[in-house]
Amino acid sequence: MSSPPPTKPPRGVKQGKETSGLLMSVIRTLSASETNEQREKERAKLEKEYKKSDARLDELVAGHSQEITQVMQKFSSVGAALGAWGAHGAAAVARLAACRALLRLRREDLRRLWADARAHHHALQMLADIERVVVSERACRELAAAGRVLAAAHALHAARHTQRTRLQHVQALAATAHNLQVLAE
Repeated sequence: MSSPPPTKPPRGVKQGKETSGLLMSVIRTLSASETNEQREKERAKLEKEYKKSDARLDELVAGHSQEITQVMQKFSSVGAALGAWGAHGAAAVARLAACRALLRLRREDLRRLWADARAHHHALQMLADIERVVVSERACRELAAAGRVLAAAHALHAARHTQRTRLQHVQALAATAHNLQVLAE
């Protein structure tokens, strides 16, 4: 079915180059020959050798046509598979680029949302502190009226500390801060 693959000749053994030797011999003979008759003989000899080598080539192609056909079919299928994998790889690269772009957008959205959440957290914390200071004024008066002076002092101290440390820039608490100062004295 298939012939063994060609083997490399051992080192030091050179194969003769028949065709080039024949061609060189014909060229030498044609240049050396002076008559048309000699040239015609050489031309006929060259044509004969050409037909012989052409027949040998046809014989080799015919002998290995099934192998050549199989190789060509395999080459075609491998080429088609490589083309499909190339298209698949290009599609995967495109999908990865789209995912990367979406992740970049999502990361920017998450950063913006995180910044908004931090701002809201600080605003809510400030509102809770303001409410605590405002409510503590009334709670201090109620505790003092109930005779719980120590509890009133702790509530007053906590409210003034919050107002001085966390809410020192809130101008709307000026009246409440003044009232807490009056209560403390």
